[in-house]
Amino acid sequence: MTGDVWPALPLAEWSDTYATLHMWTQIVGKTRLALAPMENHWWQVALYITPRGLTTSAMPFGTRTLAVDFDFLDHQLYLRTSEGATRSIPLVAQSVADFYAAYRAALGALEVDAHIMLRPVEVVTVRLRARGGRVALPPDPPPRRRRRRGGTARTVVFDGRARRAAVHRRDDLAPGRRVPGPAIVCEYSATTVVPPGWRLTVDRLGGLVLEATGS
Repeated sequence: MTGDVWPALPLAEWSDTYATLHMWTQIVGKTRLALAPMENHWWQVALYITPRGLTTSAMPFGTRTLAVDFDFLDHQLYLRTSEGATRSIPLVAQSVADFYAAYRAALGALEVDAHIMLRPVEVVTVRLRARGGRVALPPDPPPRRRRRRGGTARTVVFDGRARRAAVHRRDDLAPGRRVPGPAIVCEYSATTVVPPGWRLTVDRLGGLVLEATGS
């Protein structure tokens, strides 16, 4: 394979295209979020690479399945059901709103009712660069004593040894709180594991800091 097989992709010349395509793939990906069986870390929403572009692969809907394919050679978005019905949307210059309207119309024509969240997710809309003097931050507050909800514990295996690990809700951990390992911190989008010999501290901004204690 020679070096000239891949086309040149200078960022300045196609930045509008990739930003728009990012939104289009989010719309289609949210169809997988609505229809595909849930997996941990939302692995079921990923699009898969094909020789012609990207695909959702088959998604269950009632007794049927639906697949949505970005075909970057034909410049079409194809929607196909297991019954043989097909709809297509030209991948031409258009706004995200127009693409969404055409996509919803195609789903409706195939009698597929999938709930799609309209708000984009994890998209940087503002970049800020600033310069200024250094401001001293106040010291970390001491650990706060607060009434704790009834805690739970789970048996977790670390290095081949079963240990009881305390389970905490992220919302219950105030700034300054320290949690020795082994422990588990749960929240809606992530799970943090504190191994034995480590300590978790909630900093003044609510971030979780893991430190090795060696004990």
